[in-house]
Amino acid sequence: MLKRVYIDNFRCLVNFELDVDAINLFLGYNGSGKSTVFEALHKIQAFVSGDSKVEGIFK
Repeated sequence: MLKRVYIDNFRCLVNFELDVDAINLFLGYNGSGKSTVFEALHKIQAFVSGDSKVEGIFK
C-alpha cells in the first residue's frame, strides 16, 4: 500500500508531500491542485502496473 507521495515540479505542485492514510479528504480552492494530485497518482499507477513507460507518461 502506498504510504507517502512526494511530488516536485509537476504542474502547480512544488515540493508537495502527502502522507496517505486509509481515508483522505481533499479540500481546497479552485486551482489549488486537487485534481493534479489525482493525475499524478494515476500516472504513478500506470508506471507501476507496467502499462506505460516513463517517456509516455510524463510528456
